[in-house]
Amino acid sequence: MTHLISAGRAAIAAGTGTVISDLTANRDLTKLTVLGYLQSVGRTRGTYYTAGGIITEIVGRLRARTT
Repeated sequence: MTHLISAGRAAIAAGTGTVISDLTANRDLTKLTVLGYLQSVGRTRGTYYTAGGIITEIVGRLRARTT
């Protein structure tokens, strides 16, 4: 299953129930992309994010442990 997130969805689903600004959501998503946790797909308003290399590697290791 693939999980996608956009800046707008990140602003609403900040985890605390508090709505964050689009600027904060974009800044945080960009930082997570630079660190390798997320991978951005698209440009400008259509950009969304998927799991990056680090997350994919962790999920793969966890799946290998349970099989």
